[in-house]
Amino acid sequence: MTNTPLRCPAPSTAPEVIGAFREAMLADRIAPPDHIEADGQLHRFSTGDKPGDKAGYYCLHLDGIPAGHYGCWRAGIASNWSARNGKRLDRDERARLRESIKQVEAERQRHQEQRARIASEIWDSALPARDSHPYLLGKDVRVAGEIRQADIDRASFFDDQAKRGVMHDCLLVKVEGPDGLQSLQAITPEGGFKPFMSGGKVAGGCTLLPGDDSKVYVVEGLATGLTVRQATGATVAVAFNSSNLSAIARRMSGSYPRAALVIAGDNDHQIDGNPGKVAAEKAAQATGAVVALPGFGPDESGTDWNDLQNASGLEAVREALEAQHRGGRDDTIFADAANDPFAIDVDSARACHLLSREPKPPRYVVEGMIPEPVAAAIVAPGSTGKSFWLMQLAACVATGAPFFGHAIPTPGGVLMLGAEDDQEELARRLHAIAKAYGWAEWRAEHGLLGQNFYPVSRLGLDNRLTEKAEGNITHRAQWIQAIIDAALEIENLRLIILDPVSRFRSGDENENEAATKFVEALETIRRATGVTVICAHHSRKGSTGDTADDIRGASAFVDALRFAATLSVPSPDQANKMALDDDERRKMVRFNVVKSNYRTEVDTFWMRRAAGGVLAWTEAPEIVQSADQRAEQRYQDALPLIIEKVRLSGVNYLDRFATIMMAG
Repeated sequence: MTNTPLRCPAPSTAPEVIGAFREAMLADRIAPPDHIEADGQLHRFSTGDKPGDKAGYYCLHLDGIPAGHYGCWRAGIASNWSARNGKRLDRDERARLRESIKQVEAERQRHQEQRARIASEIWDSALPARDSHPYLLGKDVRVAGEIRQADIDRASFFDDQAKRGVMHDCLLVKVEGPDGLQSLQAITPEGGFKPFMSGGKVAGGCTLLPGDDSKVYVVEGLATGLTVRQATGATVAVAFNSSNLSAIARRMSGSYPRAALVIAGDNDHQIDGNPGKVAAEKAAQATGAVVALPGFGPDESGTDWNDLQNASGLEAVREALEAQHRGGRDDTIFADAANDPFAIDVDSARACHLLSREPKPPRYVVEGMIPEPVAAAIVAPGSTGKSFWLMQLAACVATGAPFFGHAIPTPGGVLMLGAEDDQEELARRLHAIAKAYGWAEWRAEHGLLGQNFYPVSRLGLDNRLTEKAEGNITHRAQWIQAIIDAALEIENLRLIILDPVSRFRSGDENENEAATKFVEALETIRRATGVTVICAHHSRKGSTGDTADDIRGASAFVDALRFAATLSVPSPDQANKMALDDDERRKMVRFNVVKSNYRTEVDTFWMRRAAGGVLAWTEAPEIVQSADQRAEQRYQDALPLIIEKVRLSGVNYLDRFATIMMAG
């Protein structure tokens, strides 16, 4: 939800309130209805040029402080509004707003379920599509998967009894979600009109074109999907639009964990910013997939793989897809007989391919501090607060709140597997963090934290990622895949946390081979999910947290990590120099980056443990000088002044002093 502040002065009369509410809707690019009813009830209305779909909604009341909310389901807009010029609502207003928003969600879900039932009726009455359908002939593709053909009643399809007539001989394409049929897309014979059922849910839905599932392609449109299916024989998921690519890529990754996943995106090279390419890359980053884009010259109008087929033939599509991406996700847990995991494509490895494009800017979980996607570790002695630090990191990533003053570029979901604390302790810490950050129940951050953070207690369970079990399937592979599957169920996944290392690895921690296997497991999870995997680890006894040598265990562990930072408490000797008593010393914690293969702007900062164990940013403690140090500093400070006064006196004491010194 976004809050749309109102320009001063605040409206006072009913017409002024309704006018201001209407202006707020217009500012959010929603065309309001001609008449707005300020009765505190939910009202639906059509937006844009589709009078029958009722995608817009609003609720406005005038009693007390006028307030309400509005949005558009189709455009994904949802905003709160208050006549208090953006100030906080009181308790009663918040309760009313929450209840109204719940009503909106419940109404939308009921309507979508109703439309899904009608979609099922339309689908059941349709006939299988024929290859001779004009749209398929025009695109030079054949039927694959479940595609049907029917005459469609406009009133039923568009949920508008005012619409008359029939759309003849349309292709019907299923929009299927995880729980079944959600909606339908219709494609007219000439292909110029491709509407979805009004009121049906498209987000998270796709149509599947089954094939060889050793490789799975995710595409935008049906014609593109049929082209890729014909060219490769592989399974293809049609996501319908670019904004749905990431969600469908995550579904396919979970449904086909052993498959090489490829986002066969659109190349919108003639549009500023190339939105098709951006959407494909975003989907790939979210899933560890690879991207394949059709190539077109600057004067060519083509954008998708069907355009390439029509311009150069199906064999050109096959060759382009294979040449660009022969592999897929690159860990042996996903390999099969159809793909040689040891093959190296020399032609694709030429440096000219890297030099031909501008490199992407580095990405961060926390701006300038924690890079992504990497395997990383936070290292500290016991009872330093590393678990709290990681939970605070998770809370900030989940809500978008700054982490110790540093921005979260892309907030989203966080999966945390904790093997040292039970669920009640995780709950206590989470409540302490929410309280310390001021995230009361009515705050948006509280809701985002509750929805986006997934802390899971694994206390007392076998969590080892590198332990082999009996039989052909190893415990390692099963458990790694279970983590990947759970992570990919989380919408907009941004971070995975394992706490601590000692509960997730096996073997001698000082043995390089065992350490390498553990980091390989972290890298497998990182590649499959496309996000940073960060683990909590213990430091060596007596360490100061100054260097990577303070990290406990074999050197192979440190060498394989791409990022490592330490948390440390001042030693008693350091505390004396800082004039800290022992109680205050134990509350002070320093963060220090000791290894990063990527540019970081934050190397060190200090925190102080506050109520409930929550860490809060604090100024670095000052080093207090000894008496001798203070005397030397006073002398060094005064010496330039003494020399200047002697020079101004006109007496050449410096030459005399030099003569005496040379004389011995």
